[in-house]
Amino acid sequence: MGVPYMISGVYGVLPGATTRPEERPNEHELAARNGHHWNDNFQRLVNQHGWNSFVYLSFDISRTC
Repeated sequence: MGVPYMISGVYGVLPGATTRPEERPNEHELAARNGHHWNDNFQRLVNQHGWNSFVYLSFDISRTC
């Protein structure tokens, strides 16, 4: 089962899900910091506001009601 996550900031939100929750945050950060993120809109926001303007949040759905 995939683990839902989102990268969120004042400037936008990028939702997703992954089966590799330990690796996924680093993949996003590396791609965005190097200007090669696969989501062009998100890359544009990172270019304008910086990676540190966003937070990576993952959700443990097994602990929800």
